[in-house]
Amino acid sequence: LSFMEYNNLPYIIILTKVDKLNATELKKRRTEIKNELENYHPERMIEFSSSNKTGVRELRETICSFTEE
Repeated sequence: LSFMEYNNLPYIIILTKVDKLNATELKKRRTEIKNELENYHPERMIEFSSSNKTGVRELRETICSFTEE
């Protein structure tokens, strides 16, 4: 992440396996990660699960937007 920040490169954070957490646990984990990343500036943070397809469209669209720039 430091490399990406230093070189001003866009990046995203992908939270995988979100289907394994209930809503309360996910909210807590999201807050923990935001606190851990307070010195970094990702383009976005995407919650993803291949099992229930959460975030699949958003991730695809985001990847495509990076390749179009």
